[in-house]
Amino acid sequence: RTLTLRHLISMSSGLDNGRYTNFGEGPDALGKYVTHLNTLPQIFEPGKFFGYSNASAIIAGYVAERVAGKPWDLLLKERILTPAGFKNTVTLQEDFVFQRVSAGHTIDGKVIRPWNSIGRAQIPSGGGNFAMSAHELARFGQLFINEGVADTGKRIILKNSVKTMMT
Repeated sequence: RTLTLRHLISMSSGLDNGRYTNFGEGPDALGKYVTHLNTLPQIFEPGKFFGYSNASAIIAGYVAERVAGKPWDLLLKERILTPAGFKNTVTLQEDFVFQRVSAGHTIDGKVIRPWNSIGRAQIPSGGGNFAMSAHELARFGQLFINEGVADTGKRIILKNSVKTMMT
């Protein structure tokens, strides 16, 4: 009852990290995951400390979904990735087949950890199916250095929003 969106996105919600449960690739995965968090412990009072929590990011993503009436990954594409001109970034498992994705290898060439999705519900926390090329990751970082303006010259994020995110 005392959590705010600011607590969730600033990692000061006090919520535990959450379980890595896969709720599939359907557009309802985020809602299923949030419902699954009904017994998630709160480690500290909201706003008192900072503590990374995938659950916090996922709940905030779910709120965005509900407000916009669109799945999180579509919002991410429409509002950030496409306007910034990112073409080598994916948010859904089925899109990986169209991208070059790397995996770790041993010295003798064996794959250490093949790519394996932990589900669509993890995307708001930076996990799950969300991946981008190293070049686009650098461009994404530059977006914040440029106070919300992409290298294309287009404003993607409001300057005040970037300032708030960096606080």
